[in-house]
Amino acid sequence: DIVALAAEKATEADKQAIREALEEYETVGPTIAEDTGWPAHDHFHRTLAEATQNPILVLILQSLLDLVPQPLRRGLLTGTGDEIAERIRSEREIHRNLCEAVAQGDETAAREWMTRHAENEDQIDADTADLPGNGRLCASADGQHGNHGANADDNPQDGQT
Repeated sequence: DIVALAAEKATEADKQAIREALEEYETVGPTIAEDTGWPAHDHFHRTLAEATQNPILVLILQSLLDLVPQPLRRGLLTGTGDEIAERIRSEREIHRNLCEAVAQGDETAAREWMTRHAENEDQIDADTADLPGNGRLCASADGQHGNHGANADDNPQDGQT
């Protein structure tokens, strides 16, 4: 639980860094472009991980961020103008509340907002399931998790190609 640990361990300097990362994320503009918005989004999450005082969690989080499929990121900007605006509004609300929970040292609220964040991204993932190249993060109808959209040849196992 990165956010709960961040709420427990964050120093005043960490809290300020998280606030600054949130401000950077929110100044991206009314829409989130892949080339500007996502680095700010990822920086916010890395800053939360850094507040745990655990460098291993920072590395794990960065690895996870690197694995987010581009269709999921593009999915935030898929649909009508109203749908896009609502997704962006929701994402920013979640990030603001994560920041506040960590700043207040509220581990329970931090967990709750992170759960909401994951649910929101699962919904975006489901909404973008038909986009080419989506590796799918959420469960499929058969209950299996993982990289359902990937070509089997892209993931050799045990030295097989």
